Amino acid sequence: MNQIAFIIPYFGKFNTYFPLYLKSCAENDDMCDWIIFTDDHTPYDYPTNVKIHYTTFKNIQELIAAKLDSDCTCSRPYKLCDYKPAYGYLFAEYLEGYKFYGHCDVDLIWGKISHFLTDDILNSYDKIFDLGHCTIYRNTDAVSKLFMSSLEHRKRYKEVYCSEENCSFDEEYHDSINNIFIENNLKIFNETFAANIY
Repeated sequence: MNQIAFIIPYFGKFNTYFPLYLKSCAENDDMCDWIIFTDDHTPYDYPTNVKIHYTTFKNIQELIAAKLDSDCTCSRPYKLCDYKPAYGYLFAEYLEGYKFYGHCDVDLIWGKISHFLTDDILNSYDKIFDLGHCTIYRNTDAVSKLFMSSLEHRKRYKEVYCSEENCSFDEEYHDSINNIFIENNLKIFNETFAANIY
């Protein structure tokens, strides 16, 4: 079993360069697995470290409602961005045995992740990276539930999940999961190794 599992719920057709994404995942079979929940049944050549679970967005909505015991619902797939900090809690049954879990986008190409994520980084931080396209968390019960913690005496996650707007809860430092980590004195590795096309 690898150290890191990335959770990716994705609904609709994958982009045209998704096969390149999968190829870059295959090159990281020494460190990472990808666990994808999707309704796209296209017969891609999935590498062994990419696990596919065919499901529907409605099933994910029901999972969220059951796990969070909330009347607020994830109304559309793009709103899942705000739920990324909750993936460790929502998908805990798929993460048993992993030291870390994370979330990431599928519009990128991976380099050799083990060349960048050293043992020193993995051993020293509870959260690695601070932007939503790739974030990794230490797989502990406390960290996976941290999104439910108060932020400045407010249950920020309830505000986010009851809003129809996208709130960038997964990234940046505007009432986000990063602010909750800081308020709870947990360490974030916030350097970047990404070559952004901007």
